[in-house]
Amino acid sequence: MVDDTERAYQKALFLLERRDHTEAELRQKLRDREFNQDTIDCVLSRLVTYGLIDDKRFTEHFLRYYGNNYSKRILSIKLMKKGIRAELFDSVYSEMMEELGRNPEQEALEKAVAAALRKTERKGITPDALSQVEKDKIIASLFRKGYPVSKIRSELEKAVES
Repeated sequence: MVDDTERAYQKALFLLERRDHTEAELRQKLRDREFNQDTIDCVLSRLVTYGLIDDKRFTEHFLRYYGNNYSKRILSIKLMKKGIRAELFDSVYSEMMEELGRNPEQEALEKAVAAALRKTERKGITPDALSQVEKDKIIASLFRKGYPVSKIRSELEKAVES
């Protein structure tokens, strides 16, 4: 007969076959399946030892995949919901920026501003003819996506001038 620890371990492996998980996500999924805390701790310890779960690796992969699409703030929030500590996020994000030699948040903002301007052009409003109300709408939209207002204004002005 298979004991609880082995069943929990097999369940964790099954979950990891589908996609990478953080330690906190796996802990919650095993808790949801009503395994006791000692069993969960034992299983997670085993998975960490074998290198099957690694929060730093998860964060790196997440940032490489989503880093050019979201603001730093939104990325941080998404990862915190997955159980990644803020210190780990900051460390990995800094390493990534240094490695790439560029700022992925700035690139994401540039793309977002360009997309917003294309949207206004489809409405028949050219970038140089944007009213303050239209600019404020763009700024508000991008602010809700996690970008700092000062950076949005700067990027919007740059895009309008070119």
